[in-house]
Amino acid sequence: MKIKEYMYQEIIYEYKLLKAKQFNVRMDETFPQFSWLRRRLTRGFRINQEIYIREDARIGLNRLILHEIGHILGYNHTWKFTLMNPSWVFRWLKRF
Repeated sequence: MKIKEYMYQEIIYEYKLLKAKQFNVRMDETFPQFSWLRRRLTRGFRINQEIYIREDARIGLNRLILHEIGHILGYNHTWKFTLMNPSWVFRWLKRF
């Protein structure tokens, strides 16, 4: 696990980069109610103030970190084309 920092609006947020196996174990423990597929497709999540990112999530990493910071700031998912739109929607829409 690597701990990194990301500055947003002059506040430094820490996020943890986990190897895929570590990330999957943490996801399984934290979100047992999610389907196996959803847990494997997730590239990042947060627990309280802690942000966890899959180490192999390189494409869109800044957007993913900002999305998780949005959750810390109290924002929820939306279907509008904003930062809080679940990132899988953008990956799916890029096919068309």
